[in-house]
Amino acid sequence: MKLLVPGVDLSVQASPGPLSELELALQGEHAAQAREKALAALGAIEDRLRSKAAAGLPPADYAVLTALQDACQAARETLTIPVHRP
Repeated sequence: MKLLVPGVDLSVQASPGPLSELELALQGEHAAQAREKALAALGAIEDRLRSKAAAGLPPADYAVLTALQDACQAARETLTIPVHRP
C-alpha cells in the first residue's frame, strides 16, 4: 500500500517500486528463502508475545499485545498468499 501525501506530486508518489527491502526480496530470485526468513521472524515475534502474555499484563498492555498478535497474523496471511506470476 502506498500512501498519498497531500501537496506532493502524484507522479512521485505513485512510483511502482517496492516499499521495503522485504518486498524487493519477495520479488527477487530468492523469494522463497526471503518468505521463509520473514515467516521465521514472525514466529519468533509471536513466541515472545505469547511469553509476555503468559507472564501477565495490565489491561492496557493486553490491548497492545492483542493488536500486535493481530498484525503478526495479518503479515503471516499476506506472506502465504499464493503468488501467480505471468
